[in-house]
Amino acid sequence: MSLVLQILSYALVVTLAAASPGPDFAVVTRYAALSGRPAGVASAAGVATGMAINTTLAIAGVGALVAASERLYLIVKLAGAAYLIYLAIRILLSLRQRGEGDQPLEALAPLDRKGIWQAYRHGLFANFLNPKVVVFLVTLMPQFLPDQPTLTEQIIFGAVSVVAVMNWFSIVAITVGTFRRAFTRRKFRNILNGITGAALLVVAARLALS
Repeated sequence: MSLVLQILSYALVVTLAAASPGPDFAVVTRYAALSGRPAGVASAAGVATGMAINTTLAIAGVGALVAASERLYLIVKLAGAAYLIYLAIRILLSLRQRGEGDQPLEALAPLDRKGIWQAYRHGLFANFLNPKVVVFLVTLMPQFLPDQPTLTEQIIFGAVSVVAVMNWFSIVAITVGTFRRAFTRRKFRNILNGITGAALLVVAARLALS
């Protein structure tokens, strides 16, 4: 198989993995639905940045160290679970806030620099603090790389990981953000916040207990 076909195959596998339900998808979907496409794309960029950091760690060998060290893996895993629980609680607490008509909830990030940064930061940590991402990269990437890959080839495949993730979640953010009008009513906002908060708690529990 040529290098180009290997890269395309790898990009497809990474995209399919990104499309599976998880904290990244929950965070991007919520921001896109409740704060619009700019916030959704910002959170997608945060997820891609987290993937870039994890990919760099995998190439540098740190990922293999995390995967091999039970104690280190446990520390990273519990840190990631704790962050997801914190994020879920914040989202669920927003259900208690009162609002009238179609006014946005106070807890939602406004579309200013602070709100965009918050969306980006939540996307970044949702990906970066998930040790399964590093383990995924450590186990997957060598299957597509040549037997004795050069640093350049590893960097190329690492960049493909980031681009694939950014493309997928940008599509999700833009698509969901297009239907943002449906979530301007408080009832729908509360439903989405409830589902997102519950989903993050489930993911956090699975991460901590895995």
